[in-house]
Order: sequence, then C-alpha cells, then structure tokens
Amino acid sequence: MVTLSTLLETHSIWLIFSVIAAVGIILISALRLFLRPAIGGALDPLNIQLLIFIGPALIGFVLLPFVTGAFSSSYYTILLFLMVWLIVIRCAGAVRKIDLSDSMPADFQLTILWMAIAIVILNAILNMIIPGKIPLFTEGGVYTRFDATTNNRLLSWMNLGTAPMPGIIFAITQRARVRRFALIALGIGIVESLLSASKGAILAIVLVLLNAMFVAAKRNQVTHYRKLRRYMIMAAICVACLTPVYLIAIGFGKDGGAAVALGTRFLAGFDQLMFTSQLDLLRSVNLGSALHVNLLEYQLMPFLKALFGSHYEYSSVGQYVVSAMTGNYVGAAATLPNSNLILEALFTSGTSLGLLMFSLELFVFYRLRRFAMSRPVTPLMLLLVCNIVINPFGLFLSGQEWITTTSVVLATILTAYGLTALWRVVARLLVFPRAVTTS
Repeated sequence: MVTLSTLLETHSIWLIFSVIAAVGIILISALRLFLRPAIGGALDPLNIQLLIFIGPALIGFVLLPFVTGAFSSSYYTILLFLMVWLIVIRCAGAVRKIDLSDSMPADFQLTILWMAIAIVILNAILNMIIPGKIPLFTEGGVYTRFDATTNNRLLSWMNLGTAPMPGIIFAITQRARVRRFALIALGIGIVESLLSASKGAILAIVLVLLNAMFVAAKRNQVTHYRKLRRYMIMAAICVACLTPVYLIAIGFGKDGGAAVALGTRFLAGFDQLMFTSQLDLLRSVNLGSALHVNLLEYQLMPFLKALFGSHYEYSSVGQYVVSAMTGNYVGAAATLPNSNLILEALFTSGTSLGLLMFSLELFVFYRLRRFAMSRPVTPLMLLLVCNIVINPFGLFLSGQEWITTTSVVLATILTAYGLTALWRVVARLLVFPRAVTTS
C-alpha cells in the first residue's frame, strides 16, 4: 500500500498537494450537486460552510487511509454514518420557499445587543483581564484559551448565548439604526474573540457579511446587497492578508508555517473521526455503550453536572478518544479532539441503535431548518435562525455543545423578551401619569 511517506520520497510535496486539491474540487462539486435541493442559493450558510469547512474536512477523512495505508472497520462505519448524514440533508432539508423577513420589535433587538455588549465586556474583564489570562498575549496562545473560561464559568456560559447575536441581528434587522448598533456590538465581540486567541475570530466579519448578503438577496434588497458585497470583498482581502500573521501570533503554525498549518487544519477538521478510524476504536461498541450513558444523557451532561452534581467517567468524546488512544486520562481543561454526533451516537448507543438515533436527530434538525427559513423571524424564531439556519452543521459537529449553546441562546432570548416587556411597562407608567397631570 502506497503511503504519504513513500509518496514524499518520490514526488514533490506541491505535486501531492495539487492532486489532493484536484480531488477535493471534484468531490466537493459532486457533493454540492447532490445537496442542491437542500441549499438555498450560493450564499446559503450551508453552502458557504460546506465549501470552507465541511468539504475540506470530508476530503481529509476520505483520503486518510490512502496516505497512511491503514484501513479499518471503524473507517467504513464512519463512512456509512457520513453517507446517511448527507442523505438526510438532501431528503429533509429541501428548500422551496425562503422568507426570513424581520418581525422582531426594535426594542427587543436593542435589548439583545445591550445584553451581548455587557456580557462580552464582563467576560473579558473577569475571565481574562483580572486573572491575567489573555490567551493572545500568553505563552501557548491558542492552546491556553480554555484557561480564560475558568474564573467565572457562568459568564462563559452566558457568552455562548449572546456572542452570535450581534451578527444575527445585523443580518436580519431591517432598521438602519439597529444595524449600526449591531455593528458596534459585533466589533466588540470580535475583539474579545481575538483576545481569546480563537482561530475562527479572524473570519468572523467575513462570515457575518456573507450571512447578511444571503438575507438581503432573498429579500430582493438590491442596493443593500451591493453595499454588503463591497464591504465583504474589502474585509476578505484584509482577512487574507492578516490571517497568517494572526495565526503565528496565537501560536498556530509557528516558524512561518501558518499557511501549511491552516491547510492541514481544514483537511484534518474531523480530527476525532480520524483518530477513531486509524485506531479502530469502534470495534468494541458494536452492541453497547463505551461511555456508559445514553445519547440524551450525554448531550445534557453539562446541565446534569451543574444542576445535580452528577459524576461521569468521561465528560466528552474527545476525552474518551484520548484515553483510549494513549491510556492517559486528561481531566483538566485541555485541547482534545472535537466531539461529533457520529461518535456520540456510536459511543453511547452502539452501531445499530446509534445509527437510528443519529438519523432521527438529524432529520428533525434539518426539517426545523427548512421550517425556519420559510417563516418571518420573530423573537422565538430567532432561536432557530441562530442555531440552525446560520449554523447548519452545529448539531452534527457536536450534539452536546449544540444542545448546550441552544439552551443558553433560548434563555438569552427569553430574558431579553422579559426585559423588553418590563421596560415597556415602566415607560408606560412614566409617561401616563405625566399626561394626566398636564391635563
């Protein structure tokens, strides 16, 4: 079997990269053609993220055994789940009509933005500045970012719910005043993400502008769309120039290797699936749970631990993968392989039941995405827009993280709605007595 090392001995690395790129373009093009009924146009977040993140990660996983020479039953099991996932997207997410008109009160949108600004600033102060744990300026950079969540865990959780809101409001709102304020809140959030050495922070403004272009295109807002496109092109050029510098600054791709590290990261985006495949970790979970929990309990684990003090042998799939791979149990916060709904289903429910649960969760998810895209955006519908429409792969990438984030976003929206209603009552009480006195 020809492996990567033997290829490198006889061929140029750039020739190998060119072949991989050609294969990637062909496979991603075929994938987009297959998923076309479920994609709401070229600017649909599903299409954008497929091209930038998911497609390269799929290519990396598919090609892995061809460059390592190690095929396994786990590899074929994961391939089966990946095919089921793509079929579910195609069948459940066919888009016929897209609405996404703004039906949210202006005061509700402003309340959400004020909450986002307050929580982001408090999170930066209490979790980074006061304890002196600013990952961007800390030795280790990106690999120390989890240290900036431990001083105040409540703020870290609340930040999950409010951080994406400015970008969503910016894309959805039809009020110029709210859009300008959303841009300010978005800028503050991006600065906080940069300080926390987040790899995705450098791309945030480009993705937000692409989302806004998607919404504007579906509403036939031609002038607004052209303005957004101009800003997006300028932002993309700036990001392309600054990305290598930023990645080196946070310690990702040292010694001038940021471009290679970034390319490798995209191809190895499914690192947890790669480890599991290469080490054949699924051979012992064909009939039962390796984590000793069911799928729902695993996905609700953060809340069960926080509310009831429940103890679990493993807190995440990544922790289990590292333990099975090395024999070492990593209990503290660390950079572990990411989770994934495939492994969550397999490690909690075995192959057969896991495939059933995997399919059901994804089918509901993509049906809800289709439902949300065909409706006006109300305060409660904002939950689906944020966590399903704009984040079309969130559940697949990590069911536990997606459910945690969605729950916090729901709590954030309900809190903002309650504060808005309270402010309306207070304002009414302040205005009416004055009117009575004047008369």
